[in-house]
Amino acid sequence: MGSGQDLDQTFIKELHLSRRIFNALKRNGIFRVGELKELLRNNRLKNIHFVGRKSIDEVSIALNEFCKNN
Repeated sequence: MGSGQDLDQTFIKELHLSRRIFNALKRNGIFRVGELKELLRNNRLKNIHFVGRKSIDEVSIALNEFCKNN
């Protein structure tokens, strides 16, 4: 099992997000799990263009599953 810091350095493609949210994150310079977690923690994910409530729910679920399994 990896440490939290190791998981934070994992690329977001490992979360298997939908193409729409994955592309929106990439366009905004979000490439690693740690960056994504920081956006969620600070409630700033909603400020990214094309990211709404459903996308935030998808990201939250994907992150929880990823962290649980790694």
